[in-house]
Amino acid sequence: IDHNPWRDIQRTKLPMTSAEEGVAYTERTVEIMISNLEADFDGRKDHNAKAAQMILGLGIWAGLRPSEMCGLKWENVDTDLGKIHVKKAIVYGVTKGTKSGDERIVTVLSPLVPMLRAWKPYCGNPTTVRTLHARDDNPVNMEDSGVRIRGTNCH
Repeated sequence: IDHNPWRDIQRTKLPMTSAEEGVAYTERTVEIMISNLEADFDGRKDHNAKAAQMILGLGIWAGLRPSEMCGLKWENVDTDLGKIHVKKAIVYGVTKGTKSGDERIVTVLSPLVPMLRAWKPYCGNPTTVRTLHARDDNPVNMEDSGVRIRGTNCH
């Protein structure tokens, strides 16, 4: 092939939308997106679909960045108080501080608490390991999870 059109697409800059111009999902839409992932449950794939549900929940109802989700450990999650202590981030497998450099306490919205309470026993009731992890205990692959989320919600 003399010309690869994919390179043109990769070089194309999409117009940015400011936060003021963006449209937030309704809580009902988020709940539908999370439940749509249950249709993807299939034996070994269950872990990935459940992790994708947690990614949506942590992003929408706690406001965590993907890198902060990867760096989150169970010891920093308090479901009784509905709080998450954000201490670090993992970017491309490298542990870093948060984007601002400051740790912070996040109060989660109520729909996330039962999700976290159900996810922890599924993960074996750990206390110090990562909250989101792949089947091999490495950080979850956010790109793969994003594909799964879009795939089940954008038919």
